[in-house]
Amino acid sequence: MGINTKPRYPFYVSINMNSDISDTNTDSNNNHRSFFLIRLLLALVFLGISVGLVAIVKLALKQLNIFDLVYIRALYVVIMISLVYLGYHLYFRWFEKQKPFEFSRDRFWQELFIGMGIGTGLVTIIVIFLWIVGSYTITGYQFSSLTIMFLLMNIVIGFLEELFTRGIIFRLLEEGIGSWLALIVCAFEVGITHATNPGANTFSTLAVSLEFGVMLTLLYLITRRLWLIIGFHFAWNFTMGGIYGITVSGVETTGLLKSALNGRHLLTGGAFGIEASLPAICLCSIISLVLTIYIIKNKLYRFPMWHSSK
Repeated sequence: MGINTKPRYPFYVSINMNSDISDTNTDSNNNHRSFFLIRLLLALVFLGISVGLVAIVKLALKQLNIFDLVYIRALYVVIMISLVYLGYHLYFRWFEKQKPFEFSRDRFWQELFIGMGIGTGLVTIIVIFLWIVGSYTITGYQFSSLTIMFLLMNIVIGFLEELFTRGIIFRLLEEGIGSWLALIVCAFEVGITHATNPGANTFSTLAVSLEFGVMLTLLYLITRRLWLIIGFHFAWNFTMGGIYGITVSGVETTGLLKSALNGRHLLTGGAFGIEASLPAICLCSIISLVLTIYIIKNKLYRFPMWHSSK
């Protein structure tokens, strides 16, 4: 039991990346894992420094009164992602003594577009269902710079949230407390960070915890790279708000379609949007169950550091 013995995910063995992965840990690997909280703190410090530099860049652009220009906002997105990735990369180089496997260029485009396809597809399935039952209505069409701004914003959101939640929080906690406990912590973190959004309530918090806390972590467990879930996160948000014109996590959007949601809140998600709807929860629950079975069957999970495997 435990993680597959094939050396599929080399970052697991930080001391020797070419070593086979085994349930029987060496003393050096156990010692390395025992410092997972310190390494988590260091990673967050590096991320904080990067975000601080990004804030300085944003402030400078606002002082020049050019921040609201579309091409400047696009440049800002590139700078933000570059600085955050640099901080993450430096942490790995200096403290993990390796390159970040989560950003491996192997199958980069393939996984990114698969993730975007899945995210777009799931939102479209939910919207079609709501349209069939009369709860989603298209009232017009539009195109504005706000749609482009929303697209750029969600590139940043997809990258930053997945790097923070899966690349740092989950990855390092998993080394200490195992895959399943780390998944629960991530689900809690995602729910709490969305609990103060407009229109949020207990039901929406639980829904987001399932969709972006559980389901995306399960997808990460299969690939061990961030590209697929970054693509999913971006496409889910942009398809919902930028194309179908539906509120995303309580935030009003300007999409290509003008639309209206009608019906009971349980069906539409109310002011929070369809992420808190029963169709979205049911669909993501089914997918999460299938992913969980696949992960257990293929032993893609990890035991906590205190587990002794024979």
